[in-house]
Amino acid sequence: MPLIEWQVRVAEGDPLLVDQSDLVAIDSVVEVRLYAEDPARDYAPGSGVMRRFVMSDDVRVDSGFESGSEIGTHYDPMLAKLIAAAPSRREATLRLAGALRAAIIHGPVTNRDSLVAVLESDDFLAGRTSTAFLDEHPELLAPKVPVARERLHLAAAVIAAAFTSRVTLSSEPASATAFAPTGWRNVAAVPQARAFLVGDSPVTVVYEVRRDGAWRVGFTAAPVELIGTADIEWLDLPIRASAVTTGEGDVMVDLEADERVFARVIDADDIVTVHDGVWNSRFGPVPRFAGEADDQQAGASATPVPGTITLVLVSVGDMVVAGQTLVVLEAMKMEHRIVAAADGVVDAVFVEVGQSVDAHQVVVTVEGVEAVEASGVMKS
Repeated sequence: MPLIEWQVRVAEGDPLLVDQSDLVAIDSVVEVRLYAEDPARDYAPGSGVMRRFVMSDDVRVDSGFESGSEIGTHYDPMLAKLIAAAPSRREATLRLAGALRAAIIHGPVTNRDSLVAVLESDDFLAGRTSTAFLDEHPELLAPKVPVARERLHLAAAVIAAAFTSRVTLSSEPASATAFAPTGWRNVAAVPQARAFLVGDSPVTVVYEVRRDGAWRVGFTAAPVELIGTADIEWLDLPIRASAVTTGEGDVMVDLEADERVFARVIDADDIVTVHDGVWNSRFGPVPRFAGEADDQQAGASATPVPGTITLVLVSVGDMVVAGQTLVVLEAMKMEHRIVAAADGVVDAVFVEVGQSVDAHQVVVTVEGVEAVEASGVMKS
């Protein structure tokens, strides 16, 4: 129905084109709102470029975004409304979940996985819902990809990277290794490795190509530089793999081990996403320095998202306690309070009211009380 058109016509004084008796309910309809936000981190909104944003044709999609669109910091981070219709509520719900699973998304974190988990949960499908649904089912906020599938996705990520490197190398006219298969090295005893941040945990993927062309893939928590002495957990079966690139530069990887997976790998902006039509994984870069993953130096408070500073509530030398609000940030029509991580004395303030800031930018540093007392410098 052209509801917006009808609203405009009614506002102009025109009568409705149909009567209530003309309207007949045929299908059940379910709608979700896809947001650039992270439910696992208190729904922190995201911003940046959506390198890939391709929705399923199986449902109605109302959206102003497409691949290449940028999500700003001044407006609500809603990306799309997806609407599915079917003869029953259950069918409509599962159709919508399938469309979300099939969506190709690469960019800022979205609530897609959480929406799928909610739609496919037994209680939601049975209609056992209330306003307390998410409080009663917190596991749906950060659903996990099955470990076996996640490991195949990690394997796909390194195989795609090796394939891309091979294609780039072979296109160079003076390439000395144009004869070599993907993943080939002239020192067979030394496997290659790449580290990813999987959730909040670093994982190093170790891989090598056997003489028969199969891939041997393993995993360790040790950093790349220590894999020579690391305890590596190898997959039970070697992986047979082939890969091709798409017109967008993505790599389609066909993996076969104990199960066969055909996955799209997108590697851009330091993020790798792997989509196989059912499960979707997102891997980030491992921080270069210890503690960097928390976006916190010792005693530092940082912005969770990009935005504009609206209040600075402390000055250098002020005594603060853990949990005290230091700075207020406005982003995407929401207010974020940045607090002190521990008791101490404000050592530095790096922002002022009206200043635009990036995500994870340190705004205030606080020195511990013991250190300040030892130095003999404290504001009265």
